[in-house]
Amino acid sequence: MLNFIFKQPLFMKQASNLLAYCLVKRLIHFISYLFNLMILFFLN
Repeated sequence: MLNFIFKQPLFMKQASNLLAYCLVKRLIHFISYLFNLMILFFLN
């Protein structure tokens, strides 16, 4: 499995890294959004 990952071309690695970065960014955005909703809910 690791050998397959290391044998992939560089642009494939960069594309998967970019995809993971976008997913993590969206996840953090979603979590902060939920956190803000919870704060608003508890304040009201």
